[in-house]
Amino acid sequence: MDEFIELFGDVSISEVVTLTMAIIFVVTLLTSLKKFLIKNYEIEKSKENRMNEIMLIINDFTDYKQQSIAMQTQINSQVQNLSERLDKMEKEQTTRAKNRLREELIRQYQYYTDSNKNPDGAWTEMEKHAFQESLKDYYNAGGNDYVHSVVQPAMDKLKVIEI
Repeated sequence: MDEFIELFGDVSISEVVTLTMAIIFVVTLLTSLKKFLIKNYEIEKSKENRMNEIMLIINDFTDYKQQSIAMQTQINSQVQNLSERLDKMEKEQTTRAKNRLREELIRQYQYYTDSNKNPDGAWTEMEKHAFQESLKDYYNAGGNDYVHSVVQPAMDKLKVIEI
């Protein structure tokens, strides 16, 4: 104890209290600084985590966008294919309709211009009107062959019977 008194003998109680208060202040300051640094670290870590999540979302969005573009390309290709098939079917249907109309027009031509079947060379207004409507449909379907040059002129020469 003598050594303690020799070493610290000149120290007064107020100096010990001041030193203790300084140590408590420094410890409190360091504790507060530690808490502050930990809190800032956690905030920065949270920001970094959110940024990583955002980057993942952006990457997912890019992947989804690429998938969407691929799907859109596939859909466009399928729509184009269906459109081409539909055009082909429509042309085939128009050709069939044109052929049926031509066949009907020729049948009517053969009947009305045959002197054995139609010795008077005449037809009614209703028959003429039906023929002309069929002829119009035939032309609208793209028909323009010998029906125009042979059948129509011969049918125009028939006498019309008033009903």
